[in-house]
Amino acid sequence: MIIWGSGGGVCIAGDAGTRDCPVCQSAQRFDLTVSYRYAHIWYAFSWVTSRQYQAVCSRCHNGVALTKQEFQSRVSKDPIPAMRRRGWVLIPAIVGLVIVVGAFQEWRQGNDIAASIATPHAGDIYFADLSKVVKGFDQSPAYGALKLVSADGSTLTFVAAKTAYNQKRRVDSDLRSGKVGADDYFDRDELVTLSTDQLRQLQSSRVIYDVNHNANTSVSGNTKNTTGEPTTASATPTLAADYSRAVMQAVQTQWIRPDNTPATSCKVRVTQQPGGHITGVDVESDCPYDEAGKRSVVNAVRRADPLPYQGYEQAFQPTIVLTFASMYDASQPSSASSPLHARAAAQRNDESL
Repeated sequence: MIIWGSGGGVCIAGDAGTRDCPVCQSAQRFDLTVSYRYAHIWYAFSWVTSRQYQAVCSRCHNGVALTKQEFQSRVSKDPIPAMRRRGWVLIPAIVGLVIVVGAFQEWRQGNDIAASIATPHAGDIYFADLSKVVKGFDQSPAYGALKLVSADGSTLTFVAAKTAYNQKRRVDSDLRSGKVGADDYFDRDELVTLSTDQLRQLQSSRVIYDVNHNANTSVSGNTKNTTGEPTTASATPTLAADYSRAVMQAVQTQWIRPDNTPATSCKVRVTQQPGGHITGVDVESDCPYDEAGKRSVVNAVRRADPLPYQGYEQAFQPTIVLTFASMYDASQPSSASSPLHARAAAQRNDESL
């Protein structure tokens, strides 16, 4: 709904000196004023539609009309607020900002997709109009997910989501809620095989519009990167352990434990995007903490946003499980008695980092 309308106001621009007032029948001090009308959209986007210039008696407030030239010769600055005069410029500014942000987002997504095609990793999830890729989707568009499971040279094998939508935001909602990580989200009985050239064509035609990285393990087969060399192996156990420790320390420093927190552990499932930006924090149902304790662990994770990412890209997981424990040795944050333990949750199976 668009709210539009009009309004008006009066601004005092300065002293007009002393002159005879025809109403007061005596010499009085006069003020320079401008009465104006303006139109607006959403109140903020406004512009002046008319002006009247006057010299107004400070006693009886009756005025004497002035010409624009007379008024401007005595005033060095327009007294009408800038937002009333120039609020309309926010409209093209906002439109321009939206265009720039959209173009940057599209450029970034394009680079991410191109990088994923060049160096595929098992678990990478491509978002596409499945009606253009997979048989069985009658509606168009049918936005959904394709999950990479393996590769043989330049041929990549995917499983497709069982459900597709006519709106991209509904696919995004599935990703944020963690549904995309569930075993039963994809149809594993029917595989989709595409070449890297086909993927690039689907990207250029915008059938594939985004990608979500799960680059913890390279795909099997003779996958090559853009230089023609075999892709590197997956994250080493050492890197995974370092990543786990970095996440634990980041969250640990933010945890303010209530005094009555029981000497037991509480697990929290965290979903995140590449870059470590947190998209969801859910306390597991078996957490023994009271409401204050649960809020404390959720707030600790939120305050640690973004989680460590740079340097740990190959160990990154979109879903991790943090274990909070109220009793620990503060001098040894990385020991077994640390108040936090982190592990990746790969679909339904939690794997230790």
